[in-house]
Amino acid sequence: MGLPSPTFSFTIPSIYDGTQLECRLYLPPHLGRQQAVTSWEKKGAIIAHPYGPLGGCYDDPVVNSIGGELLQDGYIVGTFNFRGAGSSGGRTSWTAKPELGDYVSFYGFLAYYLHGLETQSSGEENGKISSVAVNILLGGYSYGSMIASLLPTIEEVLNLFANGLPASWTLQVRAKALELSTTWNNKFATTRQPQISSSPDPNPSSTTTVAGNAQKARIDNTQRGMANDIPIPNISYLLVSPILPPVSMFVTMFSRMPFISGQSSGISIEGTHLPSPKPEEQLCAYPTLAIFGDKDMFTPTSKMRKWVEDLSGASQSKFQSREINGAGHFWIEHNAESQMRYALRQWLRQTLSGKI
Repeated sequence: MGLPSPTFSFTIPSIYDGTQLECRLYLPPHLGRQQAVTSWEKKGAIIAHPYGPLGGCYDDPVVNSIGGELLQDGYIVGTFNFRGAGSSGGRTSWTAKPELGDYVSFYGFLAYYLHGLETQSSGEENGKISSVAVNILLGGYSYGSMIASLLPTIEEVLNLFANGLPASWTLQVRAKALELSTTWNNKFATTRQPQISSSPDPNPSSTTTVAGNAQKARIDNTQRGMANDIPIPNISYLLVSPILPPVSMFVTMFSRMPFISGQSSGISIEGTHLPSPKPEEQLCAYPTLAIFGDKDMFTPTSKMRKWVEDLSGASQSKFQSREINGAGHFWIEHNAESQMRYALRQWLRQTLSGKI
């Protein structure tokens, strides 16, 4: 089972340069029921797609499969098209820096969106944003996994969005997060108020399309309605069919990207430098799962095994991996996709259940 029709389809500006990015949010159907709303653990996942020039976009079947598994586990699933993919603006870069900015844009959006969701029981004060801990899974498939592994720390990301100037791209992203979280809060208000439960039951799977450019009034509302910072979410990583050198060098000529050379780098956003830590620093420090097939045509199995061995063997590492016998990069072999989903399902239950 893959992803259904999205609950929200919208655009946000990339905080790298304002390029408009196509985005989708999928909300688990059970969130339309009161018991789930009052007890739901706030958790969201981002699944980034493969390389755009080779046909990658958020409609990719593997992205769809991963997203479907996460949705079944209760995650709010977010997907987006990198620049140059689908109907997103711009074109694919040769440096991966703009694409990193694209991912950070959706990262910040999801953090503020989840924070804005009201999950209080009917006995709590109306309009009060819940203090329930937020969990975010940073994922990607193929090229998308490479970008996910290069992300700045969560502290750097939140600091960037907390200090956005009026009319800045970061503030526009926050405004969109507030708009959509408020839409959900209002739409499902009856599910949190049993005394008016006779109202028509909303359809949580219906698609709502909203304009991409945030209006100035909504930006002002963001400044008034949200604090300058939010609690730091718990994060984890999911890398499906990760690509390693030399293939990673074919999709980015920026030799200082740490995934490629081990050197520190980053991107500049609205005058602020966001460093990209070495992948091993993040992937070992937070719960991480890498899933790959032993028939992946893009990375020799021996190199992949050495890579996961080094990461999982690091001191106090939280990195785990699953090697799927007979599976290739595209997961089209017999039972390959089902085994990949099973590996993800087991990891979610054994490692992340209540422990993200």
